[in-house]
Amino acid sequence: MVNKNDEIDYKIQTEYSPSSIEIAGPKYLFCEQKGEVHATCGFGFNDDFKYDDLKKSVIDILEGKHQPQASSRPNK
Repeated sequence: MVNKNDEIDYKIQTEYSPSSIEIAGPKYLFCEQKGEVHATCGFGFNDDFKYDDLKKSVIDILEGKHQPQASSRPNK
């Protein structure tokens, strides 16, 4: 999402997660970035995902139906 100045304000992305795979979780996790805060949503998908499921998950994140499970902020 971009702000009024066309700068990226918020983004949702997926990340490959070897640690999730080790505990029998999904291969890719949804993450979000707001400012300097990077948060993992705690759920994701595998290679056999369906586009409609991926789209619904992104919409659910945007609507606040999923809260981040972990977050980090880089040290300054």
